Amino acid sequence: MKKSRLFSLLCACWPGAGEMYLGLMNRGLAIMLLFWGIIILCVSVGSAILLLILPVIWFYSFFDTLTLRNLDYYALTELQERDEYFFQELMGDRYDLPGVVQKYHIFLGFALIIAGGFL
Repeated sequence: MKKSRLFSLLCACWPGAGEMYLGLMNRGLAIMLLFWGIIILCVSVGSAILLLILPVIWFYSFFDTLTLRNLDYYALTELQERDEYFFQELMGDRYDLPGVVQKYHIFLGFALIIAGGFL
């Protein structure tokens, strides 16, 4: 069943909602949690530097929704069947979060120390 173009456009204005409307719940939830999590983090810490990431997330979500809306029925159904979080799609077959953390634990540790010091 084809989704409404107008409602898809309106949902695309809210990060994650467009993906959810098109049936990609995991992807939409991940984008929405990332977007609002950054806002909550910035408000609770009192630093606005991370807010610079929000336009990137918003544009990604907006154009991702419009791209998904223009897919044919079979391609969208295939994506819905293997609904992944958006970072899993970026990493492809290499998605192994515990393995990535274990491999880059020193780099992640330094990044967290620097981020903590900055905040």
